[in-house]
Amino acid sequence: MDFAAIHTINDVAVWDKAIGGEADFPEGFSFPVFVVADDKSRAICVWRAPERQALQDTLDRFFGDGVVNDVFPVDIIQLGE
Repeated sequence: MDFAAIHTINDVAVWDKAIGGEADFPEGFSFPVFVVADDKSRAICVWRAPERQALQDTLDRFFGDGVVNDVFPVDIIQLGE
């Protein structure tokens, strides 16, 4: 399934350490789209994952208390196709 995650970054050092490290996500998880605000206050990712709660739990463990993750299912629409 496809999900979006809006990350509210409360601790840039935590964010930078997590993003700069070796990401070891479970099999079946991928994120083909990733954007971060210039000021690193927020980021948006589009994920493919087996289920919403599994992704929510994984992101919460990965970022700890430094980032709040809001995960929700999405339909991906390709414009112009």
